Amino acid sequence: MMDILYKRTDGTFVATVNGDPYHVIPGDPLFEQAEIDGADAPFEPVPPQPTVAEQLAQARAAASMSRLDFAKLALREGWITSAEAKAWVPGNALPQIVTDIIAQHIEGADKQDIAEINALGQLVVNRNDLLLRLLMMSKKVTDAQMDTHFGVGAILWGGATGVVV
Repeated sequence: MMDILYKRTDGTFVATVNGDPYHVIPGDPLFEQAEIDGADAPFEPVPPQPTVAEQLAQARAAASMSRLDFAKLALREGWITSAEAKAWVPGNALPQIVTDIIAQHIEGADKQDIAEINALGQLVVNRNDLLLRLLMMSKKVTDAQMDTHFGVGAILWGGATGVVV
């Protein structure tokens, strides 16, 4: 048994009941009420909606911003210097904090080189990127703060996919 949201096939909501989603019993008060209301369309179960936590995880996975916008954000927040931002935007150098994070968290010179090359070539910064999560830990930035920077609330409520800074 599970809670089922019933709607008519025309989309109007009928009720929530605890029962089998594929079996509406004639004589059931909800069925009779629908008949009394003049509904001639059959009932159709509404699939369960994702939880708020699931919606947040999906929004974070979808959130991104350009390297240019992220460099401006990082500069404004004091995570990197002006010179680092100017060198990073065209892909000429990485900010010191990024190279430090790679050195501290990735073992092996070859893997570190690949991580740096990936970071240099990355045109888009994704909200769930490992380097971004490590930067957040390093700078004590909360999930909620980073969600604000990436416009995750706007994604959840149907707005833009990122924040231009």
